[in-house]
Amino acid sequence: MHKNLRLLSFQIVCGTALAALSTHAPAIASKLPPAINLEGAETKQDPKAKPNALFTFNPTPLEKIETENKIANLTESITRLHDRHYAPANPQQMGEEQKKLIEQAIFTVKSKQLAIYLSLRGAHYASIGETKKALNDLNEAVSSDSTSSQAYNNRAWILAQDGNFKAAMADADKAIEYSPEMPEAYDTRGTIFLALSDFDKALKDFDASIKFYPNYGEAFYHRSLALKALNRETESEKDLARAKELGYSH
Repeated sequence: MHKNLRLLSFQIVCGTALAALSTHAPAIASKLPPAINLEGAETKQDPKAKPNALFTFNPTPLEKIETENKIANLTESITRLHDRHYAPANPQQMGEEQKKLIEQAIFTVKSKQLAIYLSLRGAHYASIGETKKALNDLNEAVSSDSTSSQAYNNRAWILAQDGNFKAAMADADKAIEYSPEMPEAYDTRGTIFLALSDFDKALKDFDASIKFYPNYGEAFYHRSLALKALNRETESEKDLARAKELGYSH
């Protein structure tokens, strides 16, 4: 009974914390978009020609404007979270232990929400070539929530874009450690293996990515590159066709 009462108390505290934040910050999406959208990128067919080309972007002017608008909205949300201070409505009715529980619950919720917004803004900065701002956001996201697989995944992609494959691989491994069924993370790590010409490992990761997200066009496209490098032309063409069916163009 004592254990159940403690659990109920914690649930009430967390609910209070969420309510305190929800009136001042937008809700967290239940399903986040892919780390960074590769659609429209000028990706080389030959992964050995220029490894970094696998991680580059070429947004259209309209896409850049749309991304800048998203960055502005996220910046507003991030600023609110940074400035948010919680004050209980009736502090005189609360004991010190309850106040501490509420403060801790709010801090946990706020830290995770902040990491999500920073991770998304970092991905958007990267897509328009603002790499330094992207890395600053993603470093802060990891500091805010050390278990944020989205932040690790996005940072891995940006590090790989700069050719820092060792650090990128470490981040991709972290993303998979914290989210073992995250298709974007397997696709990211697979693409790093692809850039390093480790085609068998790349293929294994792309298989996992597609297993967890059967309609993941990017993963089909990247797997087609790995299969092509392994001289499995028929399978490569099949995956390339499937990527196009799913709306992924390169």
